Amino acid sequence: MKDKKRHQKTIWGTVLFPRLFPRSMAKINIGKKYRSAGIYTNVFTEGKSGRKKTYRAVFALWDGKNWIVESKRSGLVTKADGWAWIEERQEEHKRKGTAVMLAKGGFAEFVENHYKPYLKMKGIKTLDQEFQKLDTMTEFFGDEPVKNIDYLRVMDFKAWILAKPYTRQKRTGKTVETVEHGRTDASAHRYLSRLRHLLKFAIKAKQLHALPAFDDAIIADNENPKEVNMTFAEFMRVLDACDVVPKGGRENRRKWRLPLIAAYTLGCRVGELWDIWRRDITSLDSVNRTGVIKVTKNKMVRGKMKQTTKKVTITTWLYDEMEAVGVFDKPDDERLFMWTKEYRRPVVNGEYSLYKLAGVNSEATFHTLRAASATNRDASGQDFGALQDELGHAKGSTITRKHYIRPDDRQVIDASASYNEYLERLRSESVLDAEIVSISS
Repeated sequence: MKDKKRHQKTIWGTVLFPRLFPRSMAKINIGKKYRSAGIYTNVFTEGKSGRKKTYRAVFALWDGKNWIVESKRSGLVTKADGWAWIEERQEEHKRKGTAVMLAKGGFAEFVENHYKPYLKMKGIKTLDQEFQKLDTMTEFFGDEPVKNIDYLRVMDFKAWILAKPYTRQKRTGKTVETVEHGRTDASAHRYLSRLRHLLKFAIKAKQLHALPAFDDAIIADNENPKEVNMTFAEFMRVLDACDVVPKGGRENRRKWRLPLIAAYTLGCRVGELWDIWRRDITSLDSVNRTGVIKVTKNKMVRGKMKQTTKKVTITTWLYDEMEAVGVFDKPDDERLFMWTKEYRRPVVNGEYSLYKLAGVNSEATFHTLRAASATNRDASGQDFGALQDELGHAKGSTITRKHYIRPDDRQVIDASASYNEYLERLRSESVLDAEIVSISS
């Protein structure tokens, strides 16, 4: 009797099956390491009769205190059959949202066991960046229950994130040093936007009753736009620097020409360039030497993570460069422009970076090329709605002009050329059409 009761209980980290397994397989030890993932799967060889083996598949979810287990034995002829059943159970739980509903415990556990797996399931492209932000939030909230996060805690988090510097690795010759940078309101707003999305997810998981107010935390008008610009002359010097071999270096810088021209003409973010593949070219016009690229990206819209698609035009300049390096001959599953995420040292802030060799403003970043593209489009007279479409901004958004249009003197003159011509025409017509009026003494 005692032996029967012992086999009918579940203890921490160990699941006992009284009727599902023979005595030799009645005990399964599930390591603590699986709790962070919130899931455990395995296929066992349960028995053997001659050459015939029997198998059992196990699928378990961690609910914060115990493992909730499902298993299958009948119909499993091979281990592959067991893993196929486990995959079906995973898909079913994802559809039902069961893993989400099992969430218990504090903020850190909720993030690791449920929110991160949810983002993975959604196929978020910028997963690494999202996880970095979540790790920073976990550093602040720790094991604090999600249900305790209210308006005051949101404001506390904003104050903390603004006071917390972020670090970047800077290479000087053979030395690598860590440099600290202060956060801006725009940076804090990105974290707050992610926190708002997480808390909306927590409401669906019944871990939070109501969403705290964020209107005092996210104030777009407090964001100070950058003013650094890159003129066309500066950009051409950057391209020329691609042919310069650094002192004592063997690095081939010429391969950076294509991604630089792509960034300058397409106006895409560096992450978007990284995620563009050969299959994303939807059309090519070999006569006019132009084409279209489809860019898919994840975007946080009013606290909701959405996947959006935009189309950008391949300019003749970019077409020529792509043709010259054989891009159009690449297979569909090969990246179009970026082959590495390590662009800061060779392009932006290394000792012999292209920007330094070209004498570009030290405050310029890779993202400055996106602003330069927006400014060029605006100065050329492109329809502003189409401009916002290609940048991926919502139509009517004030962000485009406030943060991306940074004209230099030459572009201001060019943009107003038609107005200047109009005034000159009026001046000439006023002289020709003037009435002669006699003035009596």
